[in-house]
Amino acid sequence: MTALDFYAAPGRHTDISDVEVAAADIGTAVEVVQSILVYDMVAKDFYDVDLTAEQMGTVHERDAAAILNVARSIDQRAVGEEREPDARVGGRCNTYTLMTVALLRSAGIPARARCGFATYFVPGYFEDHWVA
Repeated sequence: MTALDFYAAPGRHTDISDVEVAAADIGTAVEVVQSILVYDMVAKDFYDVDLTAEQMGTVHERDAAAILNVARSIDQRAVGEEREPDARVGGRCNTYTLMTVALLRSAGIPARARCGFATYFVPGYFEDHWVA
């Protein structure tokens, strides 16, 4: 197995094979992720949305399939169809990264999550930040 094969295969937290979703490229994966997640820290300020406990529960969820199941329980439309912010689930950078990696891997596209520490969010404070 090559490194690319390894990163193209779903893993324990990125296996979404039970969910019908199509993301054949990076652009589509990003659109799907943005259609199901809303950044929880600004949901109220930007969208006037008070997330429910169920919607907030996905912020620290590490299983992409579980996040998709919560999203579908809140709004039964197919994953990838545009949802209003109040019909999305909460997420932070780690959630957006997890979902992007899961969608790309489900399409056989090699992807992985990377974490670093950023000082540009809060000067003098090293805050973890995740990207796909």
